[in-house]
Amino acid sequence: MDDEYRGHSKPVLFGIPFSVKSNFHMDGYEATVGLASLLETQEKSTCSLVQFLKEQGAIPFCLTNVPQGLLSYITSNPLYGTTKNPWDFSRTPGGSSGGEAALLAAGGAVFGIGNDLVGSLRIPAAFCGIVTLKPTQDRLHESAMNPGLPGRGRLGLSSGFFTRNVADQEFLLRQIVGNPKYHQMCPYSSLSPLLSTGELPGGRKPVIGWFVDDGFGKVAPSNKRAVEETIESLKLKGYEIKEFKMCDIDEDFQPYVVADMLFRNVMPDNGAYMSQMYAGEPYDRFMSHFIRLVRYKQVFVIRWLAQHVVLPLAQFTSLKSKQVLCLGNAYNANPGCVRQNQEKTDAFKFKWIKYWKSLGIDALICPSFITPAQPFEYPVQLSTGVFITGLFNMLDCPAAIVPVSPVREKENDKFETKGDFVLKLQAKAIKETTGMPNAVQIVTLPNQEEMCLKVMKIVEEISEGVQALKWKSENQTMWTNGDSFECFERLLRHFSNIFPRKKSNIIFNLKSTRLHTNSFLDSFSLTFILHFAAVTSSEKSMDLSDVSGIQLATSPPPRTAIDYNSSFEESPAKRVKFSHELTKSFDEKLSQTVFVERTLLSHYSTYFRVLFSNEFRDSQASSHRIRLITASDFHLLITIPRAFEQGIKPNINVQKAVELLEPAAYLQINIALEHISDIICANLSHENIIKIFRLALLYHTPLALRVWRAMIRQFQTMFATNAYLTLKENELIGLLTDKHLNLKSEDERTVVVNWIKHNSPLQSDRIVQFAQRNFARRPQPDSTKYEVIRNRQPIGAVVSFGGWASRGVAQKIEVFNKRCERWQTCNFNYDVPNIRRAYNGIELVDDKLVVFGGFNGIQHFQTTTVFDLETKKWKSGANMHDKRCYVTGTKAKDSHGRHLIYACGGMNGVSRLKTAEVYDPLSDRWTEIANMTHMRSDGAVVSIDNKVIAIGGFDGRNIHLGGECYDSIVDKWYPLASNMRTRRTGCTAVPIMDHVCMVLGGFNGVKRLDTAELYDMREGLWHSVSVMHTARSNFSACPMDYSVYVAGGFDGQSTTKDSERLDLRARKWQALPDLAEAKSALRMISLTDHPFLDELFHISDDDDVVTRW
Repeated sequence: MDDEYRGHSKPVLFGIPFSVKSNFHMDGYEATVGLASLLETQEKSTCSLVQFLKEQGAIPFCLTNVPQGLLSYITSNPLYGTTKNPWDFSRTPGGSSGGEAALLAAGGAVFGIGNDLVGSLRIPAAFCGIVTLKPTQDRLHESAMNPGLPGRGRLGLSSGFFTRNVADQEFLLRQIVGNPKYHQMCPYSSLSPLLSTGELPGGRKPVIGWFVDDGFGKVAPSNKRAVEETIESLKLKGYEIKEFKMCDIDEDFQPYVVADMLFRNVMPDNGAYMSQMYAGEPYDRFMSHFIRLVRYKQVFVIRWLAQHVVLPLAQFTSLKSKQVLCLGNAYNANPGCVRQNQEKTDAFKFKWIKYWKSLGIDALICPSFITPAQPFEYPVQLSTGVFITGLFNMLDCPAAIVPVSPVREKENDKFETKGDFVLKLQAKAIKETTGMPNAVQIVTLPNQEEMCLKVMKIVEEISEGVQALKWKSENQTMWTNGDSFECFERLLRHFSNIFPRKKSNIIFNLKSTRLHTNSFLDSFSLTFILHFAAVTSSEKSMDLSDVSGIQLATSPPPRTAIDYNSSFEESPAKRVKFSHELTKSFDEKLSQTVFVERTLLSHYSTYFRVLFSNEFRDSQASSHRIRLITASDFHLLITIPRAFEQGIKPNINVQKAVELLEPAAYLQINIALEHISDIICANLSHENIIKIFRLALLYHTPLALRVWRAMIRQFQTMFATNAYLTLKENELIGLLTDKHLNLKSEDERTVVVNWIKHNSPLQSDRIVQFAQRNFARRPQPDSTKYEVIRNRQPIGAVVSFGGWASRGVAQKIEVFNKRCERWQTCNFNYDVPNIRRAYNGIELVDDKLVVFGGFNGIQHFQTTTVFDLETKKWKSGANMHDKRCYVTGTKAKDSHGRHLIYACGGMNGVSRLKTAEVYDPLSDRWTEIANMTHMRSDGAVVSIDNKVIAIGGFDGRNIHLGGECYDSIVDKWYPLASNMRTRRTGCTAVPIMDHVCMVLGGFNGVKRLDTAELYDMREGLWHSVSVMHTARSNFSACPMDYSVYVAGGFDGQSTTKDSERLDLRARKWQALPDLAEAKSALRMISLTDHPFLDELFHISDDDDVVTRW
């Protein structure tokens, strides 16, 4: 494999072996899940997760054992036997991913993969003392696997990784979560990548919630102590702690009600599928009671007797147990019960999130399970224990396991049973567990894996994680030092005890494979490495910390600096005459051997391209000195363009980006320069912007221009914090002469006066002259009394197009000037006759203004007109499939990140429409999508969380109260989780945040409305907000700068010219000056920091001010 990749960049997981849970499909191999009926049935496809890892260079080398049919947490089946826990051979490693966890805990793999339905990742991780994270279902889908239960239902089936530490867990998740290449393999997987797990905004610490009692089961003393000690350690570190009480979530959702919902979701068909799956199968000795119970439950008489006679009577005997009674009563009598249970599940999710937010916590720490690892005979009898893990599948929350300590001596000997049959069994199961792994479970809200990983790191750091665990003495022999081959034989014998070899599942022979690995090598057993070709001393492992935060690795970088001297000489393996000089291969001797081709260097670096392709003195030299870059930084700079070629965006912290700016500019590695510039610009603040501007001036002019524009935008903040006082005289003059400077008129004189006071007279000579000559009461649109240096242009504006006025279609285009708080008529010189329309849709996408549909008093349009803001030219676009007046539209991104425009509903001149279509500006093409469930004209359409939502509207008879959401993957509309508080047509909707939109005004069939409502996609709930000053319908609204601007419309008596603004931070409406003319059915867009603002405002350049200074 080394020879195959020599001279090419290696994949990020190159040569790393991993194991595969045997329910994942592998082409040419069986995925029996322990069922005899699936023997000799070879799969013809490979699971998308396995295939992606293979393409990243990882090597799947074995399939691991699972429970029979996956439906237990004891990994045992009649085909491959029983998997044992490497910490104690008399106990189970958990399930259903128990084989994976046991292998990794025994040191037999670098990492493993599994999936989690009601705890199938977390229970094995807790039992075996390793780390895992069950992500939100949408962030890591997979295809081609046997899930154990058909469909995912309300249980959030998720795939994930087993690792030895949190750093490796995060590293693996970053390779796949949100990766566009993986999304192409599995389109259901989210395109949202993992964000930073660094410091929270403002440097605040996460607020931690906790509980040890879920209200349903009882937790073993060791598991309870693990949570309490972790919380106490967090308190000592200064973290804010809040208790999370399950019983306080809602009185309608007490723990036993929630447990009933969970068990009904696990078996919505009352076990019919499981009964059919186990039909004709030999029963595993540890699962036989469970299988018979499932099959007998299908007989109506037995089920009725059990539910109505046996279980109630048992509560008066020694077999009494509330948990068993709850499990036995979790029965769906008909499909209506299934639907009701799903509705209750959705309602519980909203209550859970509401209670969570009321506490103000960022993460929740709770027990990993009700017990440590159990003897083989107990998991089936203690099946109700999965409530504490399955709960978070039902909520679809990220949930992780981090080991914190071993079970202490005799810690679990005292366990109160209170006469409960299940608790008596539990008391037996936790005896003699001293030294077994003990972990905590960490939970966050859906899609907040980044916060979960952050808290995992904190817990691992304060508890020492798996380092706190010690092997039992009878298992210690396999870890002793000695001859490598003897150690390997002991390892094989150890594995033969854990994994009975009834049927071989080895996939690849790796004897000829060379291993290039990264930080995983530290956790990879030496004896297992010997199964591969020996690794030479020059091929040492790579520590990710050597590259300061970048989340990828290709070939091992140097561990030490090279005294600013890089030596290049020709590789003996490449001593061949080539037709072109650039194809020679070189070794880069940086204290280790790393192959770097001249072709590669020339491709990435203009410096090396010029050096190698000319007749300079050093062009043919055997060595070349670079005095300003260390070996590790050079490796990092070369790694960045490699990563982008693989579809990976390197994660570099801003400090390292600033350090790399000089060498990247010197070597002219343009891809790295662009990425470094993006990182620096994303982290600009008033505190660092001046220093970075001066640094960029020295090394990279394009970055300096970007920082200068950012300084212009942020100058009002720099003034408020006095950061501008450190500017040099020529820098301040340059800013003050720029018409785009974001500074209030009343502050201009203060800026100059304060700067002169702060600096010495010698430094302020020119600024004094500049101020004396240029400060004047210049003509301002608002007739300001303040002295200013020049007229200035707002940094952003709201632009109003079209509409219906008293004399027909409105002719004027108006722009709102934030500096003078007034609407101004715009002399828009790019006239196209059919742009004058009302009740149309309008969207700005990639500097193109797209106008579609509408009405001009005579004609209903199905045409599309596009104005290019860059070329300032109009052109006709493709026609829609329907004529659409009263149309509503929005823009949203597709899976490739391209903006598409959606047109929904409207009226074609004859009838109201339920049709919808989508426009791709790049291909100039309209495509029909699925019809909405209701006809909607005069409704509202908005995009939040990259989902299109249609709300309200009129179907010709009824005004709608609800809304619906479009799923582009399945091409289907789904109703929103709840209805608005008021019926609305002629309303308008705007996005507020990623997950929140606001619907304003409209007509309810009786009167025009001044109310507004917020909808949160995460909660599925509507919330009232402040009422507008003017009730209106058929108006326009537009968000900009933490405000929502509203203008025009019909107030019930006439069209209005009123406008107002909602300050989202103050939650108050503020009246604004009127439009130039009263109109309804207008459309507005916002432009911020855009060159086209020059065309809208026509602010003169004041050449006399600029050129003189």
